[in-house]
This record gives sequence, structure tokens and C-alpha cells, in this order.
Amino acid sequence: MAPEVIKGSNYDTMCDMWSLGVLLYIFLSGFMPFPAKKKEDLFIKVMDGRFNFKHREFDKVSEEAKDLISKLLVLNPATRLNAKQVLEHPWFEKFQ
Repeated sequence: MAPEVIKGSNYDTMCDMWSLGVLLYIFLSGFMPFPAKKKEDLFIKVMDGRFNFKHREFDKVSEEAKDLISKLLVLNPATRLNAKQVLEHPWFEKFQ
């Protein structure tokens, strides 16, 4: 869940971009970027916005992929990549 949704803001496409960052993180590592057992703990971690690429699975992930994730998991939706920018990102362009 995007930080702005936790705050009670309206859901928009930038929330989807946050979700894309979470999904890429999970697909490429098999881990959650904000691991928690309770919903309340998850919300706290999401609102803090800190995640890392310390799992050894990320050793095999390209710097471009990690850069894309980092630019999607940005707390401020105004500075988060939008869909057009994602499609233009160097990692995503490899698949076009």
C-alpha cells in the first residue's frame, strides 16, 4: 500500500507506481521490501520508506533494476517515477 493511501489520500496512478516498485522488489529477490508480521508494523515501515538491497539475491540483479526500484519506492509521489518515465528507464528499455 502506497504511503499516501496510508495517510488517507486518494488513490491515483502514482500509487500504482509504488506498487510496481514493491512487485519488482519481490519478483527480483523473493523478499518483501518492508517486511512485517502485523499490518500496523507494515504501515510504520512503509511510512518510514527505508528499504535495502542487502539480500544476497540482489547480488545478481542489475544496477539499473535496483535504480528503477529506488525511483519507484519514493515516499513523495510528486518525485516518484510515473508510467511514462518507467517505460523510458534504461532497465525497462532492455525489454522493448
